[in-house]
Amino acid sequence: MIYSLKRLESGLIVTFNEPLYTISSAIHNGGIGFRDGFFVIYVDKNYSANAYEDLRSFAMHHALENHVGFMTAAWNLYYHKEGIVKVYANIGLDNLCVPGEDCLKNKTVGTVNIYVLIDHPLSTVGLINALCTAMEAKAYALTKLTGAPSTTSDACMVSSIKGEEDFAGSATDVGRNIGVAVRKIIEEGVRSYLLKDRLSDA
Repeated sequence: MIYSLKRLESGLIVTFNEPLYTISSAIHNGGIGFRDGFFVIYVDKNYSANAYEDLRSFAMHHALENHVGFMTAAWNLYYHKEGIVKVYANIGLDNLCVPGEDCLKNKTVGTVNIYVLIDHPLSTVGLINALCTAMEAKAYALTKLTGAPSTTSDACMVSSIKGEEDFAGSATDVGRNIGVAVRKIIEEGVRSYLLKDRLSDA
């Protein structure tokens, strides 16, 4: 799997060498289908503009018509490779939340965006299975380290070669690779976040 990563002051752009089969919760070019890559826009923690318009404008300006678009106030980028899986993430933990509790009162900004690239031919079912595995791993790692499985604005994306493999759960090689990579990247992000908090309080 070949791709390029371009860092900008305002974010980053990842472009695949060929379109990959992708599933995503992003509001810009999300859903499921073949995508040419993804981009991330960095915004201020007080951002209150129209995210749909800003994502569309960024995509048009950089000629990213078929890229998935994300937005985050977490101005960082973490990376881990495990076997046939590569994972990138933006991690901000200012608004952790447990689903089912009253999270509406939490007005702070924080996001865990996870981007999973799999060098393995997955079917539609396999791609969904891989997404489930990635989110299970994220929820486990976050809960173990912070007591909550997510923030109120997490987003995710999984991309792979299109194929016939239906299985990508925890009992498969690809699922184990996903789980290890996501857990390690969350652990690194949480450690960095906690260290930043300790330094700011010093």
